Amino acid sequence: MATPTYSLIDSISIGSSTPSVTFSTLTQDYRDLVVNWQTLCGAGSQTLVRLNNDSGGNYHQTQIVTYNANNYVGQSNGDTYYRTERIIAGQSAMENTELTIMDYSATDKNKCIFSRVTEVSSSNGRNAVASGRWQSNAAVTSITIFNSNNFVSGDSIHIYGIEA
Repeated sequence: MATPTYSLIDSISIGSSTPSVTFSTLTQDYRDLVVNWQTLCGAGSQTLVRLNNDSGGNYHQTQIVTYNANNYVGQSNGDTYYRTERIIAGQSAMENTELTIMDYSATDKNKCIFSRVTEVSSSNGRNAVASGRWQSNAAVTSITIFNSNNFVSGDSIHIYGIEA
């Protein structure tokens, strides 16, 4: 079995506050995509992802979240976005996220999405994993990432193609 190779496709460093970042005209030269970001999130903020600007109810997912001594499992169907995780209300946190979109260039299947999030605040830590599906056979040509409390100066987002 071949060892996967990560190739940087694009990288964005946020210079001033913005609610979203879009990677458009993605090359179809890889098997999978991985998007990494590190952002300082405000209390109660959410990070949401849309593929190909699809705001229809085509996102389905299951989440497992653990923080301190608490655990949460949730499921959503027919959402208008893929949600990586919500920051705990009343706290700000540094969020480190890795989002993988498998077989993103395939046109014969729905896209599987997997995310891992680690959040660290002054009093709590939180880990979340989610898996889901984008109910579309279209190849992924753009990814938009939204932060409900805005991305801020110094945040960075990187997208990689994975070769088989």
